[in-house]
Amino acid sequence: MGKKQEYIQAEKYFESKDYENALKIYVKLYNKDYQKEKILSTRFAPCFAEINNENRLKYINDLIDANPSDSQLYYIESDIYLLNDDYKNGLKSINKACTLDSDNFEYAYRKIQIYDRLDKTNEGEEYLKFLKKNHLNTYVKIYLFNYFIENNDTNLSPEELFVNIDRYTDKDIQLTLEELGGINNI
Repeated sequence: MGKKQEYIQAEKYFESKDYENALKIYVKLYNKDYQKEKILSTRFAPCFAEINNENRLKYINDLIDANPSDSQLYYIESDIYLLNDDYKNGLKSINKACTLDSDNFEYAYRKIQIYDRLDKTNEGEEYLKFLKKNHLNTYVKIYLFNYFIENNDTNLSPEELFVNIDRYTDKDIQLTLEELGGINNI
């Protein structure tokens, strides 16, 4: 069976909510670089959410073994650990994702959340200082997200706000910093 036919079969499994069989095929296709973005953005999360934890870890480990430099897979792995309140392993996974993509706002925010859940406030503060010094745009995005949430200064859901802030360009960040009176004021 060719990749296209396998994908069609996976979609049939997915539509019928047979997530286990769909995921088996999606993993195989992902490793072959077929429909990778669609599988990553719309298929993995629902499939992983509906199967048992042992299989979640098996599939994500298979994916990581085949794609060790794919930061998004480590992010998904952190999700899986967090579903089980395993924050220590979640932190290890998100650290790997951050190492591979150090400017990713979503990964950085997740890392701070995990530090908070582990009651590692000092580590979270040190990480924020690191971001402020080395990854200013990511730091500003985190600051803005927290500001809008804490001050109820938005009509957007947290998820919508997150997506909107993640889309900020370098120019948006510079304008925001100017409006706030510079980096020393945040």
